[in-house]
Amino acid sequence: MARVTHTAVASTGKYPTAPYTLAATAATPADDEQVALTGREVIIFRNSGATERNVIITSVADSQKNRTGNVSFALAAGAIKAIGPLGIDGWRQSDGMLYFEADHAEVLISVIRV
Repeated sequence: MARVTHTAVASTGKYPTAPYTLAATAATPADDEQVALTGREVIIFRNSGATERNVIITSVADSQKNRTGNVSFALAAGAIKAIGPLGIDGWRQSDGMLYFEADHAEVLISVIRV
């Protein structure tokens, strides 16, 4: 399965001179998603549909905290949820990416690097 790679938008920092534009990309349930993980990424999920959808963020074994479970949550119709920034331990895959997925293309995804 080839994952769709999202590009994180850099935040404007503490002293912005203008807002930044977030691009929202539809989830690709057949291929799943990924983003390069630096430990500063915040992922925003928006359900643009009229039916509840599900999101999963894939973890890896964390030697520091002994946490090994994925994070999954329901996204109500019209809801917006954000998660992060996600640390490297417990989240970064062997290829340097963070893996996540949504069960329908109605879930729109944006990534911010803070």
